[in-house]
Amino acid sequence: MAGIDQKKFLASLKRGLSLGTRALSLYKLYGFRERPFKRDLIEQNSYLFVPPQVFYESGQSLTSWITACHSAGRNGLVIGPPDVGKTTLARFFVKELVKLAEQLQIQSQYIQLKGLANASESDQKPEELVIGSPHSIGLVAELRNKNLAETDILLIDDIDIGLRKENFVEELSRYLQSENQTIIGITTPSAPPELTDLFDDIYKIRSIEYEAIIKMLKTRILYYKENGENKDNVSNISPFTEETLKRIGEYSMGLPGLALDLADSCLRGSDDFNVDEITPETIDLVAQILQYPIAKAIEMGRSINYFEVEDGERKRKDWNLNNIGSKESILKEILFQSRIYPETPGITNTRLSKSARISIQAHTISYHTNILEKCKILEVQEGQREKKKGKFRYFTIRTPIMNAIELKFLSQKPPTSFEVMAKR
Repeated sequence: MAGIDQKKFLASLKRGLSLGTRALSLYKLYGFRERPFKRDLIEQNSYLFVPPQVFYESGQSLTSWITACHSAGRNGLVIGPPDVGKTTLARFFVKELVKLAEQLQIQSQYIQLKGLANASESDQKPEELVIGSPHSIGLVAELRNKNLAETDILLIDDIDIGLRKENFVEELSRYLQSENQTIIGITTPSAPPELTDLFDDIYKIRSIEYEAIIKMLKTRILYYKENGENKDNVSNISPFTEETLKRIGEYSMGLPGLALDLADSCLRGSDDFNVDEITPETIDLVAQILQYPIAKAIEMGRSINYFEVEDGERKRKDWNLNNIGSKESILKEILFQSRIYPETPGITNTRLSKSARISIQAHTISYHTNILEKCKILEVQEGQREKKKGKFRYFTIRTPIMNAIELKFLSQKPPTSFEVMAKR
């Protein structure tokens, strides 16, 4: 093996020393201080998420709906797909209300339910409450340990995760009836009726404005540029362009989380493509890999193409989720199980068949899910059984498709009471 050239090696070491953090990541290569599309909630800079004004300032905004629930002594449920920004909206609401607490005489608090089985009290953040862990002592006891006596409005995020614990519905029902606080739960459209029926009012969030998505992406890019705080640098959005940001917005279905994920994937993949500029074609390629086009077709009600072999020939066919029929309960259950058991690699056909929400035998699950697999709505992996012979199947759904189905499951019935549909 040939020896290393010491002079070149020394030059490389010195170059690294001179570059410092500029050489540490792909993000630095494009002039970003750090990863621009990360999901972390930035409390000090909530404008980076560009919460649309309709949620806060209009006559039927999220703000007025929550305070109306409090004034009427009613409990409410906010329903929206996972990536629409419900957590951001809730935390923003509590943060702003704290500033006005003295003026309005209203105290609020935000709590996020967690369901990781290996969680311990030392793992928790101050606002988290673990359900179903070895340390869990029940919802009511956990909430009372939080010293919420002075809290008028309590926002409970990911409230559906509580369903991984037995008797959660009964426990929550007793808490809702016994406490003087206004409880605002936050969940997704796949949450089962036994949970949603506990609440008096529902506020539905479908998606946000297309323009707000583009603004959010551009704000992120400019803010995280190395000289992003320099007012003279207000147009450098490289390696993105106006066209590529618009293309990302089109794929996002009005869901900020999906837009951030796609933008981040394109930025990380730009090095593999060996390009200096991320083009619309790059967006299309990455979106195809992550199955955004299938999600978009579901959201828009279009048919999904798939291929099937008939008489030895490969024929193109199409199927529309509007004709889902009895398969809707299976999809909802897979979505629901994925939500409350996020640590699992997927949902097995055995767990599906044991669910009280659907009445389908394990050996017939494959028959019902066949078309969903062909259309790539469901992905299936086989796993080996530990105690018995044979294999079981894991069902998973890619995040964009999951969100599109959640949007589809949002009820279109006329709103009741203060129910709101925020549409693009």
